Amino acid sequence: MTMDAAAIRRQCLGRLSQLETERESWVAHWRDVSDMILPRRGRFLVSDRNKGGRRNRKIIDNTGTLALRTMAAGLMSGITSPARPWFMLAAQSPALARDDGVQRWLADVTALLREIFSASNAYDALAAVYEELAAFGTAAMVVLPDFDDVITCETLTVGQYYIAAGKTGQVDTLYRVYSLSVAQVVDEFAPADPAGKRDWSAISPTTRTLFDNNRLDAWVEVVQAIEPNRDHRPGPGPAWRKPWRSVWIEKGAPDDKLLRISGFDEFPAMCPRWNLTAPDIYGTSPAMDALGDVEQLQAQEKDKSLAIQKMVKPPLNVPANLRGNSVVNPLPNGTTFYDLAGGPTPPVATPLYQVQPRLGEMQEDMDRVRRRIRDAFYVDLWLMISQMDRAGVTATEIDARREEKLLMLGPVLERLHHEFLDPLIDRVFAIASRAGLLPPPPPALAGQRLRVRYVSMLAQAQRAVAAGAIERLCGFVGNLAGADPAILDTIDFDHAIDSYADAIGADPRLLKPADVVAAIRQARAKQQQAAQAMAAVQQGAASAQLLSQTDTSRPGNALTDILGNVTGALP
Repeated sequence: MTMDAAAIRRQCLGRLSQLETERESWVAHWRDVSDMILPRRGRFLVSDRNKGGRRNRKIIDNTGTLALRTMAAGLMSGITSPARPWFMLAAQSPALARDDGVQRWLADVTALLREIFSASNAYDALAAVYEELAAFGTAAMVVLPDFDDVITCETLTVGQYYIAAGKTGQVDTLYRVYSLSVAQVVDEFAPADPAGKRDWSAISPTTRTLFDNNRLDAWVEVVQAIEPNRDHRPGPGPAWRKPWRSVWIEKGAPDDKLLRISGFDEFPAMCPRWNLTAPDIYGTSPAMDALGDVEQLQAQEKDKSLAIQKMVKPPLNVPANLRGNSVVNPLPNGTTFYDLAGGPTPPVATPLYQVQPRLGEMQEDMDRVRRRIRDAFYVDLWLMISQMDRAGVTATEIDARREEKLLMLGPVLERLHHEFLDPLIDRVFAIASRAGLLPPPPPALAGQRLRVRYVSMLAQAQRAVAAGAIERLCGFVGNLAGADPAILDTIDFDHAIDSYADAIGADPRLLKPADVVAAIRQARAKQQQAAQAMAAVQQGAASAQLLSQTDTSRPGNALTDILGNVTGALP
């Protein structure tokens, strides 16, 4: 099968038009959020690029912006903190949970993946993703292979991209439209070879002319389409036959030209949604929930400022004869000159009306609005989680009020794991594997599936409910054992330790493998048996000595009497 560039171009641009129509109803809402909370985010026109003009003119009180920043920072530190482990690879099969070789390989690969995240720009991109997610309810990040850092990540802002979901509801299509400079287009799609020659077959005549005329910073509108490849067939083949197809199109090029067509083995974009109502494609966000309060706060701030201005600079009632050459100076220590010819009483300027705003009540109402905004962004929860990370405080010390707040984030955290972090780690794992960076897996993992276990501060805080239940049960049984030690037989302590370690996110290598534990217990049982046998021998020897020293008022002693009786009883 040959590639029909013209047909692919028509198909991609046709689908882009459909995606634009599907997304149109969201744009106005996103603009409002951008204007009122996060003005430097969002690109809703292709020409909206590299503009440094002030965008926050609608923001007077920045409570919403600060609350969103706190939320983004809380998500970053609570879910994917670069300063502490936040995920671990684990075997899907419980039978391999204590296999020493498997656990060592999983720990080595986990450490390698963490190092890849740290060495690349992943954490910078993650921080931007959380801001987009909290503000607009949908975020998008593309992860690509990189020769130097293994991976490179690019976060898109709302308005730059269009998405579509597959039959399972998972996002599997990403289109983006944006501008590149002429130099960027030529260097990316027509790079010079060692001899300095370029292949201009993919570049439009217009762009080539701009390049030849040294118009390197002129803008070129391009489209990238990443979607499931309906022409995919298993087995080796060209890159454009891979499971996901990637098509680059220059909009102003002739109808038979493509900048590039290639493919991916897995979907390279992670597109998490904060909250989703089926069958919507785009998600809703805390900023959307708080938008009404944010707008109200701006209006109240304007009214309060106007009231204070009227109180400090009230409108004046000025006599008519002060008009003209006379000047009224309302500034402190200002001097006003007037003419006495108008009569014995000098004309004066008086306030038109007295303004006495109830600033206390206004401020109190504004504080209530600010609290609602902070609650919408879970500000107190993020501050609480940051305090849990200090010395001497553990996740199991969360009280009932805090547990309730954490449970509110349960569905969101599960969605982030499912739509964002799981695909992200799978993608990085696959890129590292294809690059030959992973150590050979142990034979026990042949044909086995792996899973990701999250051990971030937020994940541990939510699992603290389970850890607390284990602690309370063991404490209760321990108290009962003081009255009846037999009650300890009802607890499977091995399983309790495994469950507790999983709940608090402990490193599996802290627990000895099952075969090692069995060998230790077997050796201990043998030692106990030997000790019991030795104690029996020693007790028998001591009894014999005691009998030999016991006088029975007859010749001999108690021991000889017993032996004599036994001998007489023998046939």
